[in-house]
Amino acid sequence: MTPASAASWLPGDLEAIRIALGITATRPAVEAINRAMLQLELDYPDAIATARGLLDQIGQLDARLLTLTPEDHQRWNEQQRKGPLPGSSAASGIAPASQVDVVHYATELLQVEERLVSQQPLSQADALSRQREGLCDQLLLILPALRPWSRDTNGGLPAYTTTLLRG
Repeated sequence: MTPASAASWLPGDLEAIRIALGITATRPAVEAINRAMLQLELDYPDAIATARGLLDQIGQLDARLLTLTPEDHQRWNEQQRKGPLPGSSAASGIAPASQVDVVHYATELLQVEERLVSQQPLSQADALSRQREGLCDQLLLILPALRPWSRDTNGGLPAYTTTLLRG
């Protein structure tokens, strides 16, 4: 890669920026992206390589988010354990000597079954989404003119949604 090519945008970068920031595919939005890209190319051409690297990372995270299973979206963790009660004779391995002793041994009284259900700090999907949001914030620092167009300013809509423009 020559220094000249590192300081210029690639043909697919406009669409990558639009998708990464959740910007609608309207003519004014695309024009705003074009202006921001041109302004960066004129003022800080060295930042284009950083912006393209961020776009690559966001694309990789999007691909990983698409391959997640429903279990990856859950924040609950469940563990089960069944076995002898700690400290009991069953846990120490002492068995009854004769059949008569089995009646008095009552192993089911010495068994314990535990079920622990807890909430994990973050599901895998939440962690990837937060990482993606951080990369998008870095991209908006490089292209600040796109902040009003970004989905983060769409009135608190959930991720991967856009507003409907009528007119």
